[in-house]
Amino acid sequence: MLAEGFDLHRPSSVAEALEFAGRFPGEFRYLAGGTDVLPGLFHGLGATRHLISLQDIAELRAFVPEEGRIGAMVPLGTLAESPELRARFPAVAEAARQAASPNLRNSSTLGGNLLLDTRCTYYNQSAFWREALGYCLKNGGEECRVVQNRERCYAAYCGDLAPSLLVHDARIEVAGPKGRHLRPLKDLYDPQADGRTPFRLGPGEILLSVSLPHEKVRSTYLKLRARSAPDFPEASVAIALTLEGKKLRELRVAASGVATVPLLFEDLTLPLIGHAMTEEVARDLAEKVSRRLHPVTNTAFPPDYRKHVFRHFLMSGIHELQSGTH
Repeated sequence: MLAEGFDLHRPSSVAEALEFAGRFPGEFRYLAGGTDVLPGLFHGLGATRHLISLQDIAELRAFVPEEGRIGAMVPLGTLAESPELRARFPAVAEAARQAASPNLRNSSTLGGNLLLDTRCTYYNQSAFWREALGYCLKNGGEECRVVQNRERCYAAYCGDLAPSLLVHDARIEVAGPKGRHLRPLKDLYDPQADGRTPFRLGPGEILLSVSLPHEKVRSTYLKLRARSAPDFPEASVAIALTLEGKKLRELRVAASGVATVPLLFEDLTLPLIGHAMTEEVARDLAEKVSRRLHPVTNTAFPPDYRKHVFRHFLMSGIHELQSGTH
């Protein structure tokens, strides 16, 4: 189908973008690379009267990998091919490399991937398909079609970059009507939110950049998908691990594709700091993390299979980082 008509605005600065946002409250969407927003519009999803393109804002394209600073409009292809990023933040470069296809990576942006709309087999369909079945909770219907529930949407967050940045303790800079501020990336996602509103961004706020700590940390990213190039994660895990001798100095684990937001399991990994990462400890951690996952039947693979593969990925990723092969 053809998208409904909209006006396209092309500000050249953050201040101008915020001015447009203030002019059209509740009637606009920001447009980054367009690889998620535009297909949605052509399927009748997220219709809006105004699109505010961020393409011409030079500040958002800043990329200083040696300082760990990445503008929100930096293409994923740039991240995937950066030797500095791969050397210092391997999981981030690997997540970018595994996202989408080569052509899409050259258009998709870091900010767009972090703010990717949640997905579901009942939602990401044509307008004709959704109308024939009956609309779901995320699209104006009265209940979730995956879980017969009138209060909660179970659409899954399927961004690749969020878990890899979470395990590197990333921070974000956000601009809004009240000015600019820095905050941890993990605060962008509300663990209690459902699939309709997973992000904590105020009206008109723009994600400007991501900053990573200077310290080098060994990390990895593993992803389950139906096809090797274009698909979103059915389940993915990012792991960051640092050893002092045989004891853990740092350990973080994050997941995507299995819940309405990316998940960071700090409460399970922090108690392990200062202890040896034995086979038994790794297996126990994998089991505890797996019990936290409650995927539903809203993607191509069955929930139990996604949990099984996630557990396997977590174990193999820990072994890989311990052995120093990554």
